[in-house]
Amino acid sequence: MSADLQKQYEAYPYPYRDPRSAPIITFMNDLALIGHYGFSAQTWYRQKDCRVLVAGGGTGDATLHLAMQLSSANPEAQIIHLDLSEVSNNITQQRLEYQGYKNVKVVQDSLLDLPKGEHGTFDYINCSGVLHHLKEPNEGAKALCSVLKDNGVMSVMLYGELGRRIVYDIQNLASMVTEETEALDQCIPIVNEILAAVPEQNPLRNVFPLNMPDAELVDRYLHPQDRAYTVSQIFEMLEASSLKLLSFLPKAQYDPLLMIPEGPLQDRVRDLPEEQRMAFAEILSGTMARHMFFATKKENKKPQMPDPKNLSLIPVLIGPGRRLRQQEFPGGVAFAQPIMERLEPEHLKIASLIDDQTSLEDIFRACSDRHNMSAENFNALWLEIYRVLGSRGNVVLKEG
Repeated sequence: MSADLQKQYEAYPYPYRDPRSAPIITFMNDLALIGHYGFSAQTWYRQKDCRVLVAGGGTGDATLHLAMQLSSANPEAQIIHLDLSEVSNNITQQRLEYQGYKNVKVVQDSLLDLPKGEHGTFDYINCSGVLHHLKEPNEGAKALCSVLKDNGVMSVMLYGELGRRIVYDIQNLASMVTEETEALDQCIPIVNEILAAVPEQNPLRNVFPLNMPDAELVDRYLHPQDRAYTVSQIFEMLEASSLKLLSFLPKAQYDPLLMIPEGPLQDRVRDLPEEQRMAFAEILSGTMARHMFFATKKENKKPQMPDPKNLSLIPVLIGPGRRLRQQEFPGGVAFAQPIMERLEPEHLKIASLIDDQTSLEDIFRACSDRHNMSAENFNALWLEIYRVLGSRGNVVLKEG
């Protein structure tokens, strides 16, 4: 990490958090979600020597979310929060102490130093919004791979090139009227003036909020080292780093067949290799401002997606999926992105019974008793729930 970058995060820790702030749910760090995509639905976090790394953890959102979950799921698990910014680490440490979490070690270091082996190896690594700020992102990915256990899993968030183009327009405008050596506190009001000056007819006008917090403005528009990726470039990074993709999330956004009506084009796209289909979806959408995905080592043959027909598994609702526990939806529930799909009242008879603890087999028994639902009908409705919610990352499966 460059000296300028470290200086930025010391002056403007991002995102700024009050040390007394409660844990924030971070989508990719749900323990069941990680298990679903990376560990064949196994409760990987319960193993005795479980170790987790948050690489470039900033002010601690991912770290506190993981600590909150593991403090009850496996108090013996160890979390390493690693960041180069002393100020960010201090905020994280204060947040941990305020919440009473003792299963985290906060370390001031660069992730590029991980291959030295001073921190051991890890079952799970979270690296969100970090690699794209390195001078050599591939070196960062290789460093992470070097400390990933052979069957370990990594979650990554990288900026998306196509959906982030407008951000770079503002960055370019700022670079025209500020100097590289100019202090950030002098550049911030200039950027705010640029945002205020954008005329109504410019699409930028309706995209970016005015008067955002200084730390957010600096991170978005005044970052000294910032690049973005296409799907194809992500596959190139993974290949160069001895990693392989497990899944983009949400999967539905990377499926172009959901966006294309039946016809000759859909037939041709269906015949494309998987990587090209995902790249096709990205270009067709044009709005992906970030890419989130799970990856593992190339040689890891173990991860397999759990079988939704296995009724011994426990369904877990995540994010917007959790609202299905409510039963006040007489007309069904709609889910958007990339297309609008609905779960009807019949689906909700099943979905409302998902409590993250009950197996599909026991949910079927309840539906059979309450609604006289046949096994055939239950399986068809459940698989439709799994298709709609699973493709959006809103339901996953775990072992009992």
